[in-house]
Amino acid sequence: MRRIGVLVLALALVGCSTPQEPSQFSPPERVRLSDGSEGVDRGEATAIDGRIQIRMVEFAFEPTVVIAPPGSALEIELVNAGENVHNFEIAAQGIDRTLAARVRETVSIAVPESGSVVFECKFHLPRAMRGEVRPG
Repeated sequence: MRRIGVLVLALALVGCSTPQEPSQFSPPERVRLSDGSEGVDRGEATAIDGRIQIRMVEFAFEPTVVIAPPGSALEIELVNAGENVHNFEIAAQGIDRTLAARVRETVSIAVPESGSVVFECKFHLPRAMRGEVRPG
């Protein structure tokens, strides 16, 4: 009799369950960057008046792709909105900033006339925490 009670309870719980949200362990969507690497896809945004904000979260940049005028200087407000320490590095331009959780910092980069500038978090490269600035 006890087994029947457990079976009835199990069936009742299954019948009352709500649809499952996507698993937090499912792989994030990826975007192919100009250098052939992949970044976690958190969208695209266009810089306004030579400025943009990039949020650093677990484990992505938001937005992942930034569009800015070719040959311009771009001011980026970095915001570590995550709980982990994150990094913003553009080796080709000598930029390497590490931000603790809940810290903001502004950096300036040179947008190329053509091609793209890839930025990455050197602490979370295995998780594809990369993005890029594209002229456009």
